[in-house]
Amino acid sequence: MRIDRDGAWKEVIERLLREFLAFFFPPVSRDIDWSRKPVFLDKELRKIARESETRKGIADSLVQVWLRDGKPTWILIHIEVQEELRGKHRRSFPERMFTYRYRIFDRYRREVASLALLTGKGASCPGIYRSGRWGSEVVFRFPVATLEPHRRDRKSLEGNPNPFALVVLAHLESQEKREPEDRFQWKFRLMRLLLERDYKRQTIMELLRFIDWLVILPSEMEKRLQQKI
Repeated sequence: MRIDRDGAWKEVIERLLREFLAFFFPPVSRDIDWSRKPVFLDKELRKIARESETRKGIADSLVQVWLRDGKPTWILIHIEVQEELRGKHRRSFPERMFTYRYRIFDRYRREVASLALLTGKGASCPGIYRSGRWGSEVVFRFPVATLEPHRRDRKSLEGNPNPFALVVLAHLESQEKREPEDRFQWKFRLMRLLLERDYKRQTIMELLRFIDWLVILPSEMEKRLQQKI
């Protein structure tokens, strides 16, 4: 069964944007006025993204937020949700980030902050696009976060109070090729960690949905899991 990781990530980010930014991009989160509700602008993003460029493994989001100084800005969150980012896809990734950014600016004349998260095993990419000749040059830099540091230190994830620590744990677990019984035990552990924390009910429901989406069990095991929970 194919796991829709890109859809799962896109949904959980929209539901828990503040926690996502605090986990992966703390300076961004600290500058935002969270008393004002972010507005997701997926229709605007679809207008500037050509259908020919759309492919599986990418979950983009465009969201309007307000800064602490009262100014509005847009954040482009470009997530590469795939097992690998190599070869031509790795080389073209910074260019695609740059293309999205200038299309948004060209169409709407709005400031855009571009952020990238790579979730595949061993995924890495320099956060810079450079093009130029004869003294005419464009240099575009953007922050890139990966799951690699957390892959090697899962204990710290289990102790991290940010809900997105469990999102990362669930994703890492979904990438492991385990036997059904092992996945059962891991899924129970994730759910137990979640239910033991003092999160709001809505946050718990969103995380349970994400875990359930990524860590898939046979139907009889799902019933056993619910009884055990």
